[in-house]
Amino acid sequence: MDSYAVSQSVWGWASLTHSPDAQVLSMLEKRAFDFVPKLTSQALTNTIWGLARLGHVSDKATLDFAEEHVIKKINQFTSQNIANLLWSFGRVEHKPGRLFIKELEARS
Repeated sequence: MDSYAVSQSVWGWASLTHSPDAQVLSMLEKRAFDFVPKLTSQALTNTIWGLARLGHVSDKATLDFAEEHVIKKINQFTSQNIANLLWSFGRVEHKPGRLFIKELEARS
């Protein structure tokens, strides 16, 4: 399964508001985050949003890794992508790091 397929699978499950079992979600999360450097801004946003919407709480290290990727490619993220990421972080009670917040503030 390539990065796009993983992202779309997570997004699709979330759009259906039907969560596969925890083992399947964990496998999709692991596979998606293996692809983080290759994911487009939309695909990364969809993946994090989908996992959060399904109530899947990723570990802090995984979300910190995603933040680092966003920071590196911040100019590729639309305001909608950023809003969805912030909603997702709030949903799973992840507090973004200072550098992430600083980069967002610089874009405003």
